[in-house]
Amino acid sequence: MNKSKKCRCGLAWNNQQKIHFEAVIPLYKSKEEVVGLLQYLKSMGDILPCKMRVIFVLDGDVDGSEAELKSNLSGQYFEWKIITLSRNFGVGPALMAGFDNADACIVAAFGADQQEPKELFSEFAEVLSNPDIHVALGIRKSRKDDFITRLFAKIYWYLYRKLISPDLPAGGYDVCAFSSESRKSLTLLKEKNTNITAQIDWIGFKRTYVYFDRLQRIQGKSKWKLSRKVKLFFDSFYGFTDLPIRIMQIFSAFSVISLTLLAIVSFIAWTLGLVNIPGYLTIIFLQIFSTNILLLAVSITAGYITRSFDNSKNRPVYLIQNKLDSTTF
Repeated sequence: MNKSKKCRCGLAWNNQQKIHFEAVIPLYKSKEEVVGLLQYLKSMGDILPCKMRVIFVLDGDVDGSEAELKSNLSGQYFEWKIITLSRNFGVGPALMAGFDNADACIVAAFGADQQEPKELFSEFAEVLSNPDIHVALGIRKSRKDDFITRLFAKIYWYLYRKLISPDLPAGGYDVCAFSSESRKSLTLLKEKNTNITAQIDWIGFKRTYVYFDRLQRIQGKSKWKLSRKVKLFFDSFYGFTDLPIRIMQIFSAFSVISLTLLAIVSFIAWTLGLVNIPGYLTIIFLQIFSTNILLLAVSITAGYITRSFDNSKNRPVYLIQNKLDSTTF
């Protein structure tokens, strides 16, 4: 990419007084990945057309990741910030903390697992240099994960596309970049128990897709436990669609109509003397069916109520314990 070209802000990429590109990276139990991550960032910065700043967001420092970062960041050519949250709030709040503290023309977000090709970020810079484009999403053409991970990912993104965002390409995304306008709009969404992917869809803005092949994890292991994935699944649908409630309403209506018709038929049969022995199995079946419908309706409604209650408390999405900046380190 020609460094003499202009960024979306109107200044040349090689303007040394301006940070055009910032990377927000959430970290949780990532001490063993720090050295490899810094090497990855150095090589990424070598192919970017401009100066880069990296914002490391420690989502609760439980393993000494902050100390490991500090001991290895001296001598790095890029500017950096370390934001340490007071505890583990989750990847969504950690990303929001990074976005709140970013101010570059283009801000990209990705994980510490180094599974995105470095060229992807220079492509982000290229497409977002167009002032008409505000969001760039990295869409996976392929992924070199194990079978179970791929299977759950396919199921999740299939349901997500069918129920929430039908225009999203298959496979979804977890790496993205924003203009300052779209980033600021995203940070206005101070919601708890939500899915930042769905929030990005919700804010809109003119967007483009950049396709890439996801690399195999080099070191470490995913911090995404099954329980976190299940929670994200429910947060996505509770937070961005009322389809579960509408499905429950249809089932409830169907149940009421069916039971009413059955009651009428049973009454007619009784008056005509066609029913001699009470239908024990029928009664049991109806009790089970109606009870299951009621329990399902209550559980779905409770999910919406719980999330509404959490947001009604107006507690902050995250709390910052401390900040460190390369300019003052």
